Amino acid sequence: LGNRYLEREGKLGDELVRAAQANGFRVLFTFFTGPTYPDAPGRPRETAALRRYLDYAIARYGSYVDIWELTNETVEDHGAESGGHQANVRVSDQWLKLVAGYVRARDPYRRLITNSFPRRTDRDFLDARSPHWYQTESATDSDLATLAQVRQFRSSMPIIFGEQGNRELNWDPLSGRRLRTRAWTAFFAESYLVFWDASFAKDCSCGAVYLGPEERSYVHALQTFTDSLTGDLKQFRVAVGKPGVRAYGLRSATAVAVYLHHATDDASPVSPAVTMSLPFAGVARWLDPATGRVIGTQRTTAGTQTLQAPEFAIDAALHISRQ
Repeated sequence: LGNRYLEREGKLGDELVRAAQANGFRVLFTFFTGPTYPDAPGRPRETAALRRYLDYAIARYGSYVDIWELTNETVEDHGAESGGHQANVRVSDQWLKLVAGYVRARDPYRRLITNSFPRRTDRDFLDARSPHWYQTESATDSDLATLAQVRQFRSSMPIIFGEQGNRELNWDPLSGRRLRTRAWTAFFAESYLVFWDASFAKDCSCGAVYLGPEERSYVHALQTFTDSLTGDLKQFRVAVGKPGVRAYGLRSATAVAVYLHHATDDASPVSPAVTMSLPFAGVARWLDPATGRVIGTQRTTAGTQTLQAPEFAIDAALHISRQ
């Protein structure tokens, strides 16, 4: 049970995480595809070998990592929640507790620890849930599909979808729009999507998503929007005066954000009124989620207020700040 590591592959790993960090990516690092020494909790020599590997991985890559994932697509039994996938590898709660506890004790940065797929006992040893989700839904229902997934795995823990993409084909003419709606809705549902990238072609018959210039520009617009938000954001109710437009809201003591999705007859632009309770007076900036461009500004006051959204076809976003 001596630990041996591949020198060339280790150096390639160094290059990968360095490049990711240098280019503004967050890194979710998975220790194992399946459980090495699955019976280690009852075998001291195997436990020691596992710990040596974990020490090695944390020391070599820890400063580049934002989230630790223990295993990839492992379940304890076939009844586990798997988001539409059927995993082939099983791992016990005892093994996960052993590994999670050791990582938590040895990681000087105290990163979040997660594991795919979610199971009922996650809160006993993890900090977040990371389901995988592949679906090709109607583009007009992408917000509802996203909410359904979030609600399926909702608990007291954060949700980070460790893989997300289309089912069976990585690209179609509406996949960029679906990606945008999913990403914005997930953020407003207090969760996050990690897209499973297959950008080498648009005809991959696989569970993945094509991340071309269009898709990357949508993600960039969302990241710019979220970077402007401050405070402990919580979901709140936003009323919309237009059938077929759904609204999602987040607010804190210093910021308010709203996402509107036009789900019916999106070939005809709409300009709905939205009513909400605002904790402060400030400036409302309406944005186009496709580009991040400001499409309108308004002054706001504290208390219940109705704002008229600028005309849009598919979706619009609102950011209210004190100035």
